Amino acid sequence: MRSGLLAVACAAAGCSAPGYGHDRLLDASDILDVQYGTGFGLGVLAQATLWLEGGVGISSTGFMREWYGRRSTIDDEGTFVGLLAFTATGRFPHGSVPTSSFGVLFINVAAVLEDDPPETIDRFRFGGRLYLPGVNFGLFLNLGEIVDFAGGIAGFDPAADDGVPKTELW
Repeated sequence: MRSGLLAVACAAAGCSAPGYGHDRLLDASDILDVQYGTGFGLGVLAQATLWLEGGVGISSTGFMREWYGRRSTIDDEGTFVGLLAFTATGRFPHGSVPTSSFGVLFINVAAVLEDDPPETIDRFRFGGRLYLPGVNFGLFLNLGEIVDFAGGIAGFDPAADDGVPKTELW
C-alpha cells in the first residue's frame, strides 16, 4: 500500500520525466558551493550571506574558480586583505561581484551597492575561504539551493537550472 502511494506521489511530482533523477542529483550537488584556486599568502574569510563577511590575512590569487549552484565564475590575479571587520577581495579598485567585495564593519558594501547582483537563489550562502601558500579553498552552504532541491522533488525548479550542466560559466 505504501509503495503504491509513493509511486503515485512520485508520478504526480514528475519523477517519471526524463532526466528527473539526474536533475535531482545535480540539485543535491549544488547545495555545497566550492571555491578553489592558486595564490600566495595566509588568511581566512567567513561569509554569512552575500552581505556579511569578516576575515584576517593577506593573499594574492593567481587563479580562482567559484561555484554558485550550477554556475561558476573564473577570475585571475586578485587579492585578499582582511583586518577582521574590514575586508577586500578581488581585483582593485573593483572586480566583478560576487567574486569582489569590500567589507566595512562586517558589511559587504560592494554587494549592497551592486547594480547587477547574483540570482536571489545564490545570495544566501554561509561558509568561508582559507588562503594558504600556493592554494586557496572555500566551502559554502547555499540555502537557496536547498530550497531548489526540495522544490525539485515536488516538481518545481526555483533555480531554473533543470537540464543545465554543472559547467556553465556566469
